[in-house]
Amino acid sequence: MRKIAIVRAINYLPFGGVLKSLADTPNLVIDRTTEFKRKIIDLLVSEGVLKLDGFRSRSEMIEENNRVIVDYLPYSSNYNPVVLFSLNGLVPDDIETGFANNTFSNRDIVVIDDLNYHLDHSNVVSIVATDTAIRGDVILSDRAVIMIRKERYDKLS
Repeated sequence: MRKIAIVRAINYLPFGGVLKSLADTPNLVIDRTTEFKRKIIDLLVSEGVLKLDGFRSRSEMIEENNRVIVDYLPYSSNYNPVVLFSLNGLVPDDIETGFANNTFSNRDIVVIDDLNYHLDHSNVVSIVATDTAIRGDVILSDRAVIMIRKERYDKLS
């Protein structure tokens, strides 16, 4: 059987070889997914703060409006119990598909590990090319590879 790698782009070092799920890491994120966001967008459009036309492309409109919207959206807790991976490569940025929810190409660290190892040692709940989910903290194998952008590496103490 051919080897399949799980891949995750992150902005933190997985100390102790552990990738923690958000369920174990309290954090605040900008609320981009609720009905409240849609109401804020409607209000900003009606007040002329957000523009829906005059852009060269749909991606330019999405990028500019997301830059404006962020100042008006509340923060909320995000306690996802799974750690998500892609298989054999990075997930494309959502902006390329028109959603603009997630950007992975700007992450400084990439973790690569063996899927077969995690099938035996982790709680894999789904296997999808761009959304493979492992429930709970993920303990990396001793053969995992961690790549760090040179500029970030040079700043490590």
